[in-house]
Amino acid sequence: MASNRKELENRLKQAVYEQTPDVLPQILSARKMERGKVIDMTKNFENKKKHTVRNWAIGAAAALVLAVGAYTGYQYQFAVDTAVSIDVNPSIQLEVNRSEKVLSANALNEDAEVLLEGMELKGTNLKTAVNAVIGSMVQNGYLTDDTNSILLTVDNSDPAKQQALQKELTEGINASLKELSVSGSVFSQSLTATEELEAIAAKYGISQGKAYWIQKLCKADSTLSPDVLAALSINDLALLGEARDLSDDDYIGIADDSAYIGTEKASQIAVEKAGGGEVVKIEMDLDDGVMVYEGDLVKDNVKYEFDIDATTGKILKWETDMDDDDVTPPSTSDKVIGEDKAKEIVLKKIPGATITEFKLDEDDGRLVYEGEAYLNQTEYDFEINAVDGTVLKWESETKNKPAATPKPTTKPASSISLDDAKNIVLKKVPGATITEIKLDYDDGRKVYEGSAYKGSTEYDFEINASTGDIIKWESERMDDDDNEYPVSSNIVTEAKAREAVLNKLPGATILSIELDEDDGVYVYEGDAKKDGVEYEFVVDAKTGKVLECHKD
Repeated sequence: MASNRKELENRLKQAVYEQTPDVLPQILSARKMERGKVIDMTKNFENKKKHTVRNWAIGAAAALVLAVGAYTGYQYQFAVDTAVSIDVNPSIQLEVNRSEKVLSANALNEDAEVLLEGMELKGTNLKTAVNAVIGSMVQNGYLTDDTNSILLTVDNSDPAKQQALQKELTEGINASLKELSVSGSVFSQSLTATEELEAIAAKYGISQGKAYWIQKLCKADSTLSPDVLAALSINDLALLGEARDLSDDDYIGIADDSAYIGTEKASQIAVEKAGGGEVVKIEMDLDDGVMVYEGDLVKDNVKYEFDIDATTGKILKWETDMDDDDVTPPSTSDKVIGEDKAKEIVLKKIPGATITEFKLDEDDGRLVYEGEAYLNQTEYDFEINAVDGTVLKWESETKNKPAATPKPTTKPASSISLDDAKNIVLKKVPGATITEIKLDYDDGRKVYEGSAYKGSTEYDFEINASTGDIIKWESERMDDDDNEYPVSSNIVTEAKAREAVLNKLPGATILSIELDEDDGVYVYEGDAKKDGVEYEFVVDAKTGKVLECHKD
C-alpha cells in the first residue's frame, strides 16, 4: 500500500511539473529593466509583499488544480472501475477503467490460462474483449451445442451503471453466439464482491459469480457439497437452482436441459418400471456427482421414490416409502401361498439346504417371501412371489476361496473386460478419473476393484467380473481441512494435484501422495506407476502445476 501511495505521489509531482509553464523568459523580455536607476525598495516593500502573497496563493491554487486534475486523470485511466467475469468452464475476469478499457485479463483456472494464451486484451474496449473471449471459447470447443451456458457477472459500485452494463454485455454475447451459430444460454447477474465470495472463488479456481451460485445452493440444500458443485457446469448449477426455486432477480437466464433426457422421458421410465401409476413429483438433483431426476410415483396407494440418471436414463434408486401417511401397504389376504409352501419351493431347488433367513415382505407393490439359505459353503438369496409361488430372484455366492486354487492369469470368456469395468464406473460418475483398477478375488468371486475421483470426492468400488454388477460403492470427500496447512494459503486440493499428475502421465496409477512444506513453500510429493515403470513427482501446491516427474 505504501509503495502504491509513493508511486501516486511521484506521478502527481511529475504531472504538476509538466503542466506548469516556464514563463520566466517571457517575463524578463516583457520587463525592460532600466539600468543605472536606483529603485526605492523600502517604499514598495509592502506592496510587493502583498503581491508576493497573492501570487503565491494563485500559484498554489493552480498547482492544486493541476494535482487534482492529474489524480483524476490517473483514476480515469488506471484505476479499476468495473470487474466483469465470464464462466463456462474456463473462468476469466476482466478489469476495466471508467472508459471501459481493459486494464487486465485474469485467468482464474487452468482452462482459462490455455484460452488466454496469445490473446492481447489489455487496452482493448470491454465489449471487444468479451466478444473475443466468447469467440475463442467456441473455437476451442468450450462452447458447443451440448455445453452452451455462460455466466456473466458484473461488479460495479454504481447500481445504475452496473445494470446497464450487464444488459449491454448480455445482448452483445447473444449477438456473438448467433453469428457463430451456437444456441446458448446467457445467465447474467450483478454482484458486489465480498471476502467470503473471494475466499470460495480462490479455493476452487472459479469466479466470484459462480461462487455466489454455489453459496446459495449450499444454503438452500445442506446435502450439497461445494467441492462437488465447483466442478459442475454453469447450466447444471442453474438446473439445480431452478429445482430449488432459487431462480429470482439475482440473475437473468433460462436453464437448458437439452443435454439430458428430460423430465417427460424420466417420468415415462418410472411409469414403465412400476407398470403404471402417476409421477407426482420430479426434479433435477445431484447424487454422488451425477445429475439425476429425483421423483415420486404413486400406484395403487403405494408410493415409490426414484432416482434416474439424467444422461443415460438408468434407474439408480427405486424404493417404496411405506411410512407416508397417504400410502397404505397391500393387505396380506388369504391368497398368499404361506410360509411352508414357500420354504418347500426353496428346498426343492437346493435339497438339504438350511434356510437361515425368511420373512414376508413387499417389493414394488407386491408381496414376496424373501430370505437366505446355505449349503456346502454357498449362500443363496431368494425372493418368491407370495401369491403364485414364482421364483423372482435367485442368487448364489461362494463364501470362501479354495486354498489350492491359483488366481488365473487370464479371465474366462464369460467375464467382462477391464475396459467394460471402467465404463461401468464412468457411467456411474461421468467425468471421473480412475486412479486404480485391477482384477482380484473376494470370497472366491472375481471382482474388479479400484478407486476413482471427481472434484474433491474419492470413490472406492468393486464390480463383479462375471456379471458387471456393482458390489461395493463408497464415496469420501477429500476436504482441505484434512491437510496440515493454513487455509489462507490457497493451496490446491489433493484431488487437483492428482489430476495434474495423471494429465502428465495418462493411465498411470498413483501409489502415494502427500503434502510437504519447505521454507514456506508447499508441494505435493509422491510416486506413480505406468506400464511397469515407477515415477517420482512434485506438484506445486499453490498453482497445481507439475514441477518434476521423472523415472525412479
